[in-house]
Amino acid sequence: MNRTEKLAKETFSEQDLKELQRAIVETEKKTSGEVKLDFEYDVQHDPLHHATRIFHALQLHKTVERNATLIVLFLKDRKFAILGDKGIHRRVPPDFWDSISSQMEAQFRAAHFKQGLLLGIQEIGDKLAEYFPPRKGDRNEISDKIELGH
Repeated sequence: MNRTEKLAKETFSEQDLKELQRAIVETEKKTSGEVKLDFEYDVQHDPLHHATRIFHALQLHKTVERNATLIVLFLKDRKFAILGDKGIHRRVPPDFWDSISSQMEAQFRAAHFKQGLLLGIQEIGDKLAEYFPPRKGDRNEISDKIELGH
């Protein structure tokens, strides 16, 4: 078990992880958008810069509508980043990510990490459903599995 997996298991129970993954599956039923959750041990640079590297390493930029979102939680540093692809940025209002980040941050400050992530996943799904409703023949382009260090 690597240090990211160890810290994730100290932070989240198995049930928590199942709930988070289930939330992703349910969210993606209401949108053609994709949501990916990644836990990292720490962040060496700016969280958004690090998330951008992970986004490309996971090939999230290869969805048909360019509508994938990545949430990265840096467990040791208690920081996070949310990053959406170009297709999302073309359609959503300027405060789209700030609103979601603020809500998540409030939960994280209170050490409610699972609740913050569930809230973020739900909000992202609700908003993406407005701009990217499910398409006929839509398929799951990105695994719903939570990444533990990439």
